[in-house]
Amino acid sequence: MKNLKMKSWLMIGMMSIGTVGLSSAFAEDGKTKSIDDNQLVNRKEYKDMKVSLNKIERDKMRIDYHREQLKLNREADLVIAKHMSKKELRKAKADLRHDKKYLKIDRKDLKSDQKVAIKEQKKDIRAVKKELRKAKWELQKDLWFGNSTEIELDADHVTFLSEKLEKEKNETLALENDVDEFFAYLDDEIDATF
Repeated sequence: MKNLKMKSWLMIGMMSIGTVGLSSAFAEDGKTKSIDDNQLVNRKEYKDMKVSLNKIERDKMRIDYHREQLKLNREADLVIAKHMSKKELRKAKADLRHDKKYLKIDRKDLKSDQKVAIKEQKKDIRAVKKELRKAKWELQKDLWFGNSTEIELDADHVTFLSEKLEKEKNETLALENDVDEFFAYLDDEIDATF
């Protein structure tokens, strides 16, 4: 029982350290203030993209290193070392292609998720518009028939729904702008890596 508790505490400590390490790994050096406030930064797909970008950088460094080693081994006429350098160079290039594919997939998934979120937000807008049309129709009927008590209630309901519709539209517009800004930044970051 004691060993199980100690292992549990050890795992919790390791996970905490890993989380702190990940958060510092994703922190930039102050040049990306606009992206830090974006809601998409905390998404799993974005973090996966950051990991893939870091892996791509490491793969490029590995490729450069193994090319240099291959060149040195050719000059020294070391057959076995040259063969090993070629093999490591091929592995590094394969890793680079692999990481680039994962980066594209994560970007596509995040873009798809945001399109779905925007589509759902627009569904909400359509529902509010439908309800507003109904409320306006009820108000118009009350005006025709002269129901004074119902007119006030319907007018308040129309006002409430109009404000709700405006709020929904503003939220959708803000979400679309947020997504556009985020992907513009992300594309710049990806282009800088490639």
